[in-house]
Amino acid sequence: MIELGLSRISRLLRHTPQPWKAIHVAGTNGKGSICAYLSAMLSASGVRCGRFTSPHLIHRWDCITIDDRPVREPLFRKAEAPGKGWDHETRVPCVVDRSNIPSVREVISTHAKEIGSDLIISSTESAFLDEIKGQDLEPHQLENLACAYTAFHLAYTRVESPLHRLLPAIQDMHWPGRLQITDVSAVTGQKEPILLDGAHNVQSAEVLVTWVLAASQGKELDGIMKEILREGDCVAAVQFGPVDGMPWVQAMDTGDVLHAASLAATVAQGGPIVVAGSLYLVSDVLRLTSSAELMQCLLLD
Repeated sequence: MIELGLSRISRLLRHTPQPWKAIHVAGTNGKGSICAYLSAMLSASGVRCGRFTSPHLIHRWDCITIDDRPVREPLFRKAEAPGKGWDHETRVPCVVDRSNIPSVREVISTHAKEIGSDLIISSTESAFLDEIKGQDLEPHQLENLACAYTAFHLAYTRVESPLHRLLPAIQDMHWPGRLQITDVSAVTGQKEPILLDGAHNVQSAEVLVTWVLAASQGKELDGIMKEILREGDCVAAVQFGPVDGMPWVQAMDTGDVLHAASLAATVAQGGPIVVAGSLYLVSDVLRLTSSAELMQCLLLD
């Protein structure tokens, strides 16, 4: 039986000294990108850092990285511990990006006051924009970068790294499963690569052409469809497989990922294909391509 909540881990942490600093990133969208930005900034500043994100992408142990490298399975099995309780810590500054609506800010502000934490709103004002002049960033990327940069300086006040000096590391940043171009020729026979993206709600949905969509139960599908679909688009609705270590995550009942991917490749006729709707679906596609490529290598040997 799964006992949801943070009460047990919170009790454990109260009696466990934490000698290292941590930044807890929470919210609906942008968590992964902010974590990736932070990792890039810290590494570029000479700070060794670890990162824990959830859900994992392919294997359970790829959710933990040290200096942007996933830990090996034996180390993960040895050190695995579910969840943290840092969002309930007192006197920890709370950074909020300014795109949040007033009612959400009010809830966060009230909770911050209750636990004695400062509330800081990240800014994309002129001074910030001057530092990233010439960078091709979408509005949501600017908000995520501003939030990450603010948290970075709050956590490491002794590190003097102006944003423009960190830009090379930020530009080299890669976040798997988000706007990821992937070769699926081993699975579908299509030579053109496809675009994988974990967009799973209205805010993160973009205008797409031919795509394969799977979603978790409870997702706002009508809103996603409205944002994505255009006349002439083709949709293959599929069901992602069981998520390792997360039995509570359930997919909507649709069809098979492999069949849908092949169908999309046929319908697209060499045109663009986007796989979106759930990070779990993206994970299934990456596992399929990895297995198919491994099989090809074995056959060639």
